[in-house]
Amino acid sequence: MKSEKRIAMKNLPARLPIFPSITAWLLLDRLQAPGYAYGITFTLLGIVAVGAIISMINDTAVDIFKGY
Repeated sequence: MKSEKRIAMKNLPARLPIFPSITAWLLLDRLQAPGYAYGITFTLLGIVAVGAIISMINDTAVDIFKGY
């Protein structure tokens, strides 16, 4: 598997789906959605989170301020 370059963690924070999860939870609560809607939404967000974590592990970190 080819690793992609990304900005180092000390230069840019990780992009985990924290705010979309909070927003989805607040929206579902506001709409008084049934339980299966919560299950579907958070299952999909869980899959996205696992993909983001795998991406962070496999990518190559590049320090943008290395020469300074």
